[in-house]
Amino acid sequence: MSRSTKLTLKLVAAVIVLGALPALLAPLVATGAGPYSSALSLPSAGQTFAAATCNDKYCAGGSRHNIVCAKVIGYHCTNLSGGYCTSGAC
Repeated sequence: MSRSTKLTLKLVAAVIVLGALPALLAPLVATGAGPYSSALSLPSAGQTFAAATCNDKYCAGGSRHNIVCAKVIGYHCTNLSGGYCTSGAC
């Protein structure tokens, strides 16, 4: 095949793929979507809930291990058995 034929086939394939995208993405639109719904809210995303408790602490201390909960806003720290702790965002 010549170079121009390969380029033309690639261009046609790209146009077909881009033309098929609206048909493929149409099922993701929420049913009953009103004028105030977000374009980013997809039904497949699910819901996000805030943490039930947040003690505003994060694991710190120790040269190689997180052993204590220190005051850091926006995190929840939990002490585990064995003198270690774990933390995550609230």
